[in-house]
Order: sequence, then structure tokens, then C-alpha cells
Amino acid sequence: MATGTARVSPRRSELSMLSMKYHHGSLYDDNVHSTWTRVTLRVPHQAISGSTQFRWVQEASNGVLTSWAIDDVYIGPPCHHLCHGHGRCVHGTCVCDQGFQVRGGTCVPGRELSNDLVDNFEGTLLNEMCRINFVLQIGSSSEDPQCHINTAGSNLAIKSVILQYTNNNGIDWHLLQDHDPTQFGRAVRLSLPLPEGARRPAVRFRWWQPGHDGPNEDQWAVDHIHLDTVLHQLSSIPGSPAERKRREVN
Repeated sequence: MATGTARVSPRRSELSMLSMKYHHGSLYDDNVHSTWTRVTLRVPHQAISGSTQFRWVQEASNGVLTSWAIDDVYIGPPCHHLCHGHGRCVHGTCVCDQGFQVRGGTCVPGRELSNDLVDNFEGTLLNEMCRINFVLQIGSSSEDPQCHINTAGSNLAIKSVILQYTNNNGIDWHLLQDHDPTQFGRAVRLSLPLPEGARRPAVRFRWWQPGHDGPNEDQWAVDHIHLDTVLHQLSSIPGSPAERKRREVN
């Protein structure tokens, strides 16, 4: 397995440009929404008009269709920051989910979160350089039928593995990096700096592949995910300024 900080080209392909807008926010399936789930979406500017119509559609299938229902539909002015995706808007005021509280007109965690990876990495100082470290493999450089990817087609761009983050519970997803399948035929360890937007309370990350050639095709894997700060990495050196600062912080 390759180690170290991999050099990933910040290519701005068509997929890269679309990945901040295109996501699964308006496509729903029963393995995610098997119970009542609140969904919050921004209405695109071009959809704001006096004649706009909305519809929920279940595509036809040759098999048995899954029953579904919607309730409490609200279309109108949003609350501040859309309650960061952790509350519902009632008469212009956020009513926060359990574990969250109103602060600054929006919903924030009701308690300070741990910076331990076993829980999550929150609680670190925003002026420290945070990084996300992980191992990624897309397909295989060997002829392995259980892990392969077809790089000969014209749709290679949609087979990229996208890393995104959200700090409002999935209402908006922001691109952190897209990974070219041709560069990850073997496991590569990556270390990426986190922008300030990814170091806010209750942030979530996701790796996803926009498209593939069907079942048992275009496999990929991510492993050894680690969220840390440069401060924590340097603090392993006894007597170093970072080690002394870590003792003061803790």
C-alpha cells in the first residue's frame, strides 16, 4: 500500500464543476428513508415563480413498488441558515431536534462535541490546521474480477469517487476532492487539509460515486479514515511546543 501524502491533481472536470450542485438530495430510497425523515431542500432561484409546481414521482418498475408517503410539506421563507438541517421552521423560528439548541437564530449542538476519533473530531481549535486522512482504492491494477473498473468507456468521469462535506445535515454538499479512477488502481493513503467550512460543528463527510456500469462493476473502497490536527500529530514528540500546548488544551 502506498503511504505518505498523495499528490492529487485539483482538476476541474465537468464532474468537478457539477459535484457541488448535483447530489442525491431529491432522490429517495427505502434503505435511507424507511422511517419518517425530515428533508430540507433549497428551492433554486430559477424555480421561484408564481407558476412553479412540485411533484414527487415514483418511477415505474417491473417488480413490486414500495409504498411511500409524504406529510407536513412546507414551501416558503426559510428560517435562519435553514436551522442547519437540525430543526424545523415554525413561524420563522427554529424548533431544534433533540440534542440541539437555538443559538444565533439557528440550531447548534447542545453540548461541546469530543475531538476523539472514536466519537468525532469536533472541539478542536479552528486556528489549528485540520486534516482528513484515509486510504482509497478504485478498482485494481491487477486482473481481479472482484475489484475492477472499466476505464475504457466515455463515462469515466462519473466513476470518480467524490469526497464532500456538509455542515447543515445534507442540505448543501461542498466538494473537497474528486478522485480520478485511473490514479487509484492500488490503495493510496491520502491526507487532505480541511477548509474552514469543514471545521464547523456537526460536520459530515461522504464518499460517493455518481455512476457505474451496473451490479458488480466499478468497485471501490475507503478505509482507515482518520480526522486530526497538525497540533495532535506533532504532540507525539515529547517536550515539543505542540506537546506542551496539547497538555494545556486538554
